[in-house]
Amino acid sequence: MKCFIEESKDSIILKIEENRIDTQNAGKLEEILNELDLKGYKTVEIDLSEVKSMNTSGIAKLLFFNKKLSKEGKTLKISAISEELKKVFKLLRIDKVFDIFDK
Repeated sequence: MKCFIEESKDSIILKIEENRIDTQNAGKLEEILNELDLKGYKTVEIDLSEVKSMNTSGIAKLLFFNKKLSKEGKTLKISAISEELKKVFKLLRIDKVFDIFDK
């Protein structure tokens, strides 16, 4: 999975550079998320600007990661989500779970 990691004062931004997240690459996404060094960071932002589709495998990885961060007192933010993904998130009612914002 192609991605880019950028660090700022109190957050990490993970930009996913894939067109889709599905069963083929969701495992790699999980691996990348679990390998992030979060010491000293309060927020993880996942930039989905290049992701046009995501199936339940990808969504599940984000939900599990969000739960992990919550237990550590950290926040997950989802940015630059496509209109198509917004519809999926809203349909599944997970738009209430994630802090979603436009860049």
